[in-house]
Amino acid sequence: MATTKRQKRSSAGVPTTRIAAEPAPPAGELHEQVVLLAAGTTPDQPSINEAPTLTLPVVAPEPAPEPSQPAPESAQAVPAPSMHTTLVEPVPFSSSTPPTPAPAPPATPALSPADERASFMRRRMVALAGLLVFAVLVAFLAYSFFAPQTAATPAAPPVAVSAPQAPAAAPAVPPVAVDAPQAPAAAPVAPAGAVIAGCDAVAGLPVFTGATCIKHKQDEDNGQVKIKNTYSVNVAADDVRRFYEGAFAQGGWNVTETKQDLKDGQWEYTVEQGARKLELKIEAQAAAQGNLTEFQIEEK
Repeated sequence: MATTKRQKRSSAGVPTTRIAAEPAPPAGELHEQVVLLAAGTTPDQPSINEAPTLTLPVVAPEPAPEPSQPAPESAQAVPAPSMHTTLVEPVPFSSSTPPTPAPAPPATPALSPADERASFMRRRMVALAGLLVFAVLVAFLAYSFFAPQTAATPAAPPVAVSAPQAPAAAPAVPPVAVDAPQAPAAAPVAPAGAVIAGCDAVAGLPVFTGATCIKHKQDEDNGQVKIKNTYSVNVAADDVRRFYEGAFAQGGWNVTETKQDLKDGQWEYTVEQGARKLELKIEAQAAAQGNLTEFQIEEK
């Protein structure tokens, strides 16, 4: 449709609406194009006042889409941009021999529960062994690090051993006059007392050496003879005590009762041997010279 000058003046200042360009169809689908010219003009000499022409492609299979809004007649036509589409054809694979398919991996046979338990136990034992070796290694390294470092003792140089010298001669000892030993002192004389004839000793217990029997008594009890003797000796009472304590041990007598008075020098012993029973009394006596002791042995 041709546009006149009056219509162009009246449309001055009116905003124009441009039609969105559509993509060009492929080259094979293009047909004859229709060119719209102003009235009274030729294709070789277009009119100066004519509007630019719009070249629309004609698509055979699909109709042209309708514009969203109708454009006014005074709007200038915008030529559609031409888009060039490049088609990339796939390159066919050419080979003399077809590709060999990759071999499939062998199928893993399923393990039975017993085999799984055995495999688990083996892995567990290997892990425990590795842990034990690691612990031993750590302990060894810790001991070697914290242990005190002992310095090596230098070897002592060899010492030449000299031959032993002969001992020095002992000095001569001058002769010394040795006095002759004195004669031993005479034993104290026993007190003048009446010596009892037929003073039989008590069987199983010895009499102190040098003692004199000054009193004898004999009784009969149920057909058994009981003896009671009293002796006197010029020695200390402690010596008599030690003598009879040794006699008790040697004769197999058991001491069942003991009494002593160290201030007065008195001791009493009760001893037993099987069914037999004895009683010993030791008492220190006052004497003008030396020591005097009386002791009594009685069968019970």
